Amino acid sequence: METEETLAAFSPVFHLAYRATGFLAIIAALLAIGWILFKSRRRMQRISAALTIWFLFSLALYVFRGSLF
Repeated sequence: METEETLAAFSPVFHLAYRATGFLAIIAALLAIGWILFKSRRRMQRISAALTIWFLFSLALYVFRGSLF
C-alpha cells in the first residue's frame, strides 16, 4: 500500500488504481457480511469472516482517510 500510495502521486493511472483498491475492499467486505448472514453454518466460519471484514474495512479506511487513526 505504501508503494501504491507513492506512485499515486506521480500518475493518474496509479491514483485510480489506489482508489479502486478502496472500493474493492468495501465491496468485498459487504459480500463477506452477506456470506455471514446467509451462508455460514459454524462459529469458526463467522469468526474468520469477521476478521476478513475487519481487515477489508481497515484497508478502505487507510485508502480513503490516509491513516487508520
